[in-house]
Amino acid sequence: MTYTGALSASDLEFFAAECRKWRRAGLSTDRCDRPRAEAAVAAAYEACGLPEPETVVWMDSPLGGMLAFWVLRHGYEDRLDGLFDPRRRRRQLRPPVKVAKALATPLEERLREQIMARARHVPGDLPPVTATMRDFAAVRAAVERHIGGPLLDPVDSGQSRQAGAEPGARLLWRELREVYREEPVRRLMDSVGIPVEARLWRARRGPVPGDVRQPEPRAAEGHTVPPASREEVYFEREFGGHIEPWHGLGELVLRRSVVAAAGLPPSARLEALDEAMRQVGWWWPMRGAVVLTDRPVFLKHAHEGPRVHADTHAVYADGFRVP
Repeated sequence: MTYTGALSASDLEFFAAECRKWRRAGLSTDRCDRPRAEAAVAAAYEACGLPEPETVVWMDSPLGGMLAFWVLRHGYEDRLDGLFDPRRRRRQLRPPVKVAKALATPLEERLREQIMARARHVPGDLPPVTATMRDFAAVRAAVERHIGGPLLDPVDSGQSRQAGAEPGARLLWRELREVYREEPVRRLMDSVGIPVEARLWRARRGPVPGDVRQPEPRAAEGHTVPPASREEVYFEREFGGHIEPWHGLGELVLRRSVVAAAGLPPSARLEALDEAMRQVGWWWPMRGAVVLTDRPVFLKHAHEGPRVHADTHAVYADGFRVP
């Protein structure tokens, strides 16, 4: 089979249905069904060829989640402003993020309650596995074999439709990418996700270590893409590796729509990740452990007009707020 365009009505309806699911998950303020969420995450680990995490930590907000992620990797005593390795190899190790006292107290209690009592791994021995979960090479190869390739990477937003595009996976992707660019849900999810990420970024503190280097600029589509700052590189090194519903589900909407439009059966990996992402807020998958966070208890957004990000407000159960 070779895809020669254009997308059929059923292809577009599948994409629209996926976007409706994405919207419901991204805007939900319902409490997570934690047993169901843990089962979905365990199934996602299995579908990605990873052993089920032995340690599951729940926090109430992305801030709590990234601190739990940091603690599981570095160790801690009992205070967020005085963390250090429990093996006493280094003292005064603390996460490079500012936490107000009123918020630090409940976060410390949650960390002590869960990690000291339940963690089964030595901190520092828990590498993130996000890259493994987001490795869709096998899915891409299956589409290419079925309808002809190559398939452009669905997360590369720099790719655009060109006249005379070759048939097959490349053309299919370009057709879907055009639809995605105009999808209102994408802009809506940006209006929610970007302010939360910016709020976490503003919480950073402390100098950037000397071993952190700024990457070189890279060329894409005839122009130069500016590199991330050293601060951004450091923040990603310390707290990155998370998966969240606002942008992560959008990536899956595209990939699952490509698979469906190609006429292939659903991918077990994509299906498992889709279910997991719709059952939790932010989460940090690691080898042997996972940090899961709940949804906000209040969410107000405005996705039209110039003040779209300024008009987004979110409140989480532990007191973390955006803006």
